[in-house]
Amino acid sequence: MLVERDRELVALSILLDRAREGSGGVALISGDVASGKTSLLNSFCDNRILRDVLLLRATGSIAEQELRMGIISQLFQAHQIPQAVRERVAYGLKEHTDWDVKETVHRELFELSKERAIVIAVDDIDFADESSLNIISYLHRRIRSTGILLILIERTAPGTAASAFSTELTRDPDVRQLPLFPLSRKGIERLLARSMPEEAAQRQAVSIRTLSEGNPLVVQALIADQLREAHGRIARPSAELLVGNAYRQAVLHMLHRIDPQLVRAVRALAVLAGRASVTMLGHVFDIEPAAAVELLGRLNAIGITSAGRFRHPAARAAVMTGIPEEERCWLHSRAAISLYNTGASAEETARHVVAAGVCDEPWAVQLLTQAADQGLARDDVEWAVVCLEIAWQGCSDECRRPAILAKLARVRWLASPAAAVRYLPELVEAAQAGRLGIAESWWLVRALAWHGKTAEATAVLARLNAVGQHDSDTLIAHRLGVRWLANWYPRLISAVTDAAGSHSIADEDPTARAVAALSTAAIGDPSAVDAAEQLLQGSRVTDSSLEAVMCALQALICADRPDRVIVWCRELLDDAQRRLATTWQAILLSFLANAELRLGNLVEAERDARAALKIWPAENWGTAIGAPLSSLIMATSMMGKVDDAAAALRQPVPSAMASTHFWLRYIYARGYAYFATDRLQAALADFQTVGYFAETWRADIPLIFPWRSDAAQVHARLGRAEHARELVDTQMSKPGSARPRVLGHGLRALALVSGPKQRIPLLQEAVRRFEECGDRYHLAKALVDLSDACRQAGELNTARAVTRRALQLSKAVHAEALYESLHEGEQDGADGGPDTGHADLESLSAAELRVASLAALGHTNREISHSLFITVSTVEQHLTRVYRKLNVAKRTDLPETLGPVHRP
Repeated sequence: MLVERDRELVALSILLDRAREGSGGVALISGDVASGKTSLLNSFCDNRILRDVLLLRATGSIAEQELRMGIISQLFQAHQIPQAVRERVAYGLKEHTDWDVKETVHRELFELSKERAIVIAVDDIDFADESSLNIISYLHRRIRSTGILLILIERTAPGTAASAFSTELTRDPDVRQLPLFPLSRKGIERLLARSMPEEAAQRQAVSIRTLSEGNPLVVQALIADQLREAHGRIARPSAELLVGNAYRQAVLHMLHRIDPQLVRAVRALAVLAGRASVTMLGHVFDIEPAAAVELLGRLNAIGITSAGRFRHPAARAAVMTGIPEEERCWLHSRAAISLYNTGASAEETARHVVAAGVCDEPWAVQLLTQAADQGLARDDVEWAVVCLEIAWQGCSDECRRPAILAKLARVRWLASPAAAVRYLPELVEAAQAGRLGIAESWWLVRALAWHGKTAEATAVLARLNAVGQHDSDTLIAHRLGVRWLANWYPRLISAVTDAAGSHSIADEDPTARAVAALSTAAIGDPSAVDAAEQLLQGSRVTDSSLEAVMCALQALICADRPDRVIVWCRELLDDAQRRLATTWQAILLSFLANAELRLGNLVEAERDARAALKIWPAENWGTAIGAPLSSLIMATSMMGKVDDAAAALRQPVPSAMASTHFWLRYIYARGYAYFATDRLQAALADFQTVGYFAETWRADIPLIFPWRSDAAQVHARLGRAEHARELVDTQMSKPGSARPRVLGHGLRALALVSGPKQRIPLLQEAVRRFEECGDRYHLAKALVDLSDACRQAGELNTARAVTRRALQLSKAVHAEALYESLHEGEQDGADGGPDTGHADLESLSAAELRVASLAALGHTNREISHSLFITVSTVEQHLTRVYRKLNVAKRTDLPETLGPVHRP
């Protein structure tokens, strides 16, 4: 439906009536792109041309602009023209000169017009070939005495120069000029009123007029979007303007109809987005401001943009999809240069460099590394990786390139260590050539060791030994590297001379103190815990602090403070999850599983170990896979999940793990799994293997690997009492053997090969030591042994009380196999004893019930105070009142279940 075109249709009808009377004329329909010129012509031809009128139509095209007589050929292909006329004109077009063709065309048309009026309609006359234009111009000057109406459609735009042909026509007062203007709001209302209520049409017309600038093509598209939505499944308020696929297609359609220069301009605006000013457009195309103003004006006129910005985001999106890759890259590159020259921010400029994929400008590398730093500061690792990749590829400076690559590798490591492997060979080459810094070289050593590339790591270490450390930063990097290797890759440490040990490093530096704490934590140095926690307090999830954090957490493990490891891991995990730093998440979960295991929290240990293995594939873990895998094996073995432990043991591990600390953990866990399933000789072999390598690598720390006490238990089961005692005695002579956890393991193993009189006090002391360190699983195991010893000594009441507590603990830590064996044993030997089943539990206050419930589950007073946020003294006072009210003497006489624990 046409609106606001009645004047033009009437004018064309008048001209046609005159042509019928033998007085020909010319009509020139003009307008910008998609202004409705062709629609007007089609409407006139469909509704006004009668059977007695001969209609000849042709359309100009850029592709055929060089084709001689292209328009004339189209006109004389109409089937209404007699065959003889078509043949004569075709022969003339082929064989005669342009002048002869002019005469032939004029003569044939003149003769035909004697029979009936002729309408010659040429669309896009501005794209017609020159020879055809000459004939049309010739005809125009001789048309007045014929029955011919010549309708020409010309594309015009504000600020553009008219062609010579157009100038000739517009100067002729007899030519009827019909310029087409954008639709008004009233006209749009008329279009909308055909398909929606009048009130809704009025509201929509305002929005459509603003978005389309009255361009008929865009108006019709927006109306189509409204109607499509109205008839669809989703109901929307009629006042809301919907911009959909029809609008996007209209924008793309206009791009095919505007001239190439304007297409380039609109594509440049799409690439520049919010920076599309006259100045920027001029810089991109290297044109004068006046020319840029003209381009923007033309785009504004056709309804795509307004003041250099797209009228709707959908228009920009449509334009972007149609930009060829090569042109898109060129535009982004030009935009980057322009932004850099005008002082735009590094990140804004870098986004265009990244979009271009490459930039040969000398400033590009520095700008990209700066943008990467800004991305890391806001935790946008993906953006930092993209910037560094392009900077590395575009850097031709052999001295600068390795530093960029090292940074790229470290950033990639944050998400996936496996993704950084491909950069390692070039970094090794740079390190060997002395083109890699000290800190970067130490990171490279750690990365190589992580992936089991020990030969390359040794080569880089040799280079580091040959280079002196002259300032505090490089000394700290050296100390961190040495200590990290000593803890996790002891076989490599022999290739390193710890030069940092003979220099004075600022002791106030938390990193230096944390890595040094690893050396003293296992022997009970209280400053080790303070140093580790000081570093953790100031740590955040970045690419540069992970190794130091690992050292600090390991120092807390060596100091037997798994409770603090859990606190710090959970805090850092929250940060890592917010930043999507999967490397941090995986490693922290592995530490968390180890800490939970040392407290006897078996369910939590299994959960965290599985989460660590799930968040990373095996190739990311490299040789470190032994850490979460060993926690999983031990947790499932302790819970009696022998099938799960066996499945974990079947998971392949890299052969290079055999030269790492992770191998000791893995073999120790495997020995534990064998012992749990009565494979005594296999368990003993694994414990002895752990001992051999621990001694060889100077990592024989009973607090971490109490392998002697475990081997002693195997010997006790095999009846080798002397071997067991010898192993325990040796363990008790090691540094750190006075720690409660080490004492608990040693005393329990010694009790197994001691006489009845010595066994009970040894086990009682072991129980106290496990209570002190908070290891609930091994506390339950010690209680089982104590129960057996009391039963053998005839102390049946004590045996039942101890068994009951062991039952409570084994159930609390989900050691199902231990619980089942204890439960069956207690039922077999039940013969009375302290009974609190009928005690007046209602006499307990809420606070007393909470304390009593936790005490019945085997928690120590210190654990209860932490859990309920009360003092140890308050716990003791509550328990005293509980014992009195329930008429029991001690916590082991408490009922197994007192009710749910409601923490404050």
